[in-house]
Amino acid sequence: AMRGLDTFRLRGAAYRLGLMDWLEHAPLWGHGLGSWNLREPAKGVNDLSGGAWIPAHSDPLQWVYECGAPGLVLLTGFLVTHRRALLLPVGPALVALLLVALIEFPSHVVTPALVGALLVGLGLASSPDRIGA
Repeated sequence: AMRGLDTFRLRGAAYRLGLMDWLEHAPLWGHGLGSWNLREPAKGVNDLSGGAWIPAHSDPLQWVYECGAPGLVLLTGFLVTHRRALLLPVGPALVALLLVALIEFPSHVVTPALVGALLVGLGLASSPDRIGA
């Protein structure tokens, strides 16, 4: 099992391979949903790690890799549009989830994905935008 600096180096390699493959081959539309583990980034990282490294270990990177520029616009638009939710009581939990998503894959694991959906729902339901602020 990899630990310490090895896992950070492997993540860096995964991010570089993913960004290079996305920018070289599909910067506009991406490679398609679910394509990360079928293309070179996952294969290259698996070669480096000696095992299965299916998700990108960065939800935003994997989203942009798979969905391209439209995915980047949608993700950015959603975050900007609902940024006020971060000021609510669920805000710190949303920030924590967003930070974890930068270096992990909570949207690909059932429990954190459900907790994240619940937090987003609570944040949107009580957002100052909806209260009339």
